Amino acid sequence: MLNLVVASAMVQGALFAPPLDREFAYVTEQVRSDPGGERRYRIERTLRFARDGDGLFADLTLDRIVGGNGEEGAMFERALAGLKGRTVRYRLTPQGTLGSIDAIDGHWTALVDGMSIDATGTRGAPVVASLRVAPRRQRVAMLWSMLDPLVIPAIAADGPYALRPVSLPGRSANGTAATLVGTERLERTGGRALRLTRIVRGSEPMRAGTERSPGTTIDRERETVAILDSQSGLLSQSTDRTSVRIGDREQVSITKISLAEK
Repeated sequence: MLNLVVASAMVQGALFAPPLDREFAYVTEQVRSDPGGERRYRIERTLRFARDGDGLFADLTLDRIVGGNGEEGAMFERALAGLKGRTVRYRLTPQGTLGSIDAIDGHWTALVDGMSIDATGTRGAPVVASLRVAPRRQRVAMLWSMLDPLVIPAIAADGPYALRPVSLPGRSANGTAATLVGTERLERTGGRALRLTRIVRGSEPMRAGTERSPGTTIDRERETVAILDSQSGLLSQSTDRTSVRIGDREQVSITKISLAEK
């Protein structure tokens, strides 16, 4: 899903100030299309920020998962089914970074147990087995990725700024480091709202030994438009379009995130 990488250096002193004790509807929608067809996915969550003594925490509850028809949709729903109805509590620093996750082992066991349903054969079973023994850093990273796209005070505090070059780290199909380069700008749109606009691109050769003809390249492009709240450091909404073209075949993924008070 969407990951708004902080391309600039972290802004020193950028504090995270979300509204407290209010429930938000946090919705992620994605459309994936390729020559084989179109697939739609949707995740609905409830989010609440609060304080516990001097500490800030976020409670995130997975309410609904929609994977559509077909085996890919069923796999998508199974991947998160174990967390449905569970509330994950994230302990946050004043800057909005992760301090810890309460009851992480219990959440991880529930997540993997949900994946294990009907996970048989040469693909599903080995993946589930490896996740059961995943190191703690992997568990933390996967659970944090559910909240991380929303918490971006460093980006909000860094702007506004005019068009400037940007490069984003990534991983290529060959398993090696890849970089997407382009431009971004952060501009005020009225009141506390900031709009981030970013376009990055990159290319890499196909790995030797694949079925594609020699000289075929993988071309990637990512366009992001996001609206941020400059006061709270929260994402309000975003649209992220990622395309991957290999020869004459293109795969496109469009991810939309929205956060609104219930």
